[in-house]
Order: sequence, then structure tokens, then C-alpha cells
Amino acid sequence: MFTHMIVQLPLLVLAGLCAGRQISGPMLSRIAAFDAFGLTSVLLVIATSFVWMIPAALDLALLSPGVDLLKHVSLWAAGFLLGTARRRLTLGIETFLLGNVGWMLATAGLLYMDATTRLCVNYLFDEQQAAGIGLMAMGVLLGLRLMVRWHGASDAAPAAVQRQ
Repeated sequence: MFTHMIVQLPLLVLAGLCAGRQISGPMLSRIAAFDAFGLTSVLLVIATSFVWMIPAALDLALLSPGVDLLKHVSLWAAGFLLGTARRRLTLGIETFLLGNVGWMLATAGLLYMDATTRLCVNYLFDEQQAAGIGLMAMGVLLGLRLMVRWHGASDAAPAAVQRQ
């Protein structure tokens, strides 16, 4: 479960994100036309992340090749769109994304750790607790990333004012 949630799922999003960052020209303009400020991409990432945090969805992905394919495609696509939107994200929208996903990961991690029974049929109880710790750590890392982003934005603001 740890490998599934903490390694595989983020790597699928990261692979899509890296591919999306390589897009430029007319294709990027077409995507940007329906994704003002990256908001559509952000909402897709949040919704997709939410679905794959549900224990039953993880179980289905292990039992059904079709659901597993859907998991791979949806997470990669979410990362891809986020990669294309990265340059258009405002600080407020990026805060919304990182705050929501970070909070969701930390909350799911607490639930996985504190559950007295197995939430996923296909994973053992100790795997569930390890995944919970990993999810909490990922939530904290996203929170730290957000603080670094805010700090960078506050450093850039005085420099912009001085240039004027």
C-alpha cells in the first residue's frame, strides 16, 4: 500500500507534469483557452487525487485491469494538464491547490493510521499504517513547498516595487 500510494500515484502525476511542461506553441494555446489561470487543471488534480485516496478505489485498481488503466491515465492526465498550467498559476490558485491536496493527504494519512480495522481489503493493517505515515509526510512536504512559494513571492514583490 505504501508503494502504491506514496510512490506509484505521485510518480504518475509527476510523469504527466514533466510531459506537460514540454508542451509549447499552438497546443499550449489551445489548452490555455479552456484553462484560464490553470484553474481547470487544478480542479482536475484535486478531484483525481480525491478519488484515488478512497480505499475502495485502490482495491478496485488492484482487482480490475480496466480500473488500473483508468487510474494510470487519470493521474497522468491530471499531471499533464498541471504541467501545461504551471506558468499560468497565480499564487492564490497555487495556494488553493497545494493547500487542498496537502490537507487531503494529511487527513487521509491520519485516517489510515488511526483506523482500527483494515480500510483496503488487499492490504495488511501494518501496510495501511505505513501508508498513513507516508501520506502525512507528503501533506507536510506540500505545506512546506507552499511556504517556500509564499516566501519567494514576498521576496519578489519588493524587487518589483524598486524597479518602478
